[in-house]
Amino acid sequence: MRILLVNSRGVVDSPSPNLGLASIGSFLHSHGEEVKILDFDWYRNRTEEFLAKGLSWAPDIVGVSFFTSSKFTINEGRRIVNYFKQNLQNSCLYIAGGIGVSIDPDKFFLENKDVFDVAVFGEGEITTKELVDSIKKKNKKLDHIPGLIYKEGDKIIKNQPRPFIKNLDILSFPNYELFEGFEGKLK
Repeated sequence: MRILLVNSRGVVDSPSPNLGLASIGSFLHSHGEEVKILDFDWYRNRTEEFLAKGLSWAPDIVGVSFFTSSKFTINEGRRIVNYFKQNLQNSCLYIAGGIGVSIDPDKFFLENKDVFDVAVFGEGEITTKELVDSIKKKNKKLDHIPGLIYKEGDKIIKNQPRPFIKNLDILSFPNYELFEGFEGKLK
């Protein structure tokens, strides 16, 4: 699957790329998924270029990370997703995640269910991989995946939280080369 991970722009300049997305992207990539990461916060001056590149890649999944729950950050993420919804020629699943979701997943999803199909709360590596695996198997039931909140018809379903990952050695080392625009070193 083609998975595009996005860090929406925040209210403060980010001194480095989104480590959470680097970890999730690396974990998915190590399990055979095609992953690209667009960090609109780290590369603030490349918005139009990144939107065009993301669109041309035709992702099956767009996952947006929210580093905060500020209205500005959430509106930036919604704007990016709406751009893809209006311009992508293929069907796509839209996922929200990050600390901005995990702070209050119920409130976040209730206010953003018109844009996102599902939200990941808590640690996202295993949850996102299980979600991708379920989609690949065409399993529409998501109730077996801890750490998800999603729409099922008119109802909002919130699964049990995922326990913290006890053995961090199962995670891949963050691969910053998945970031569009990465030039071999961090600023």
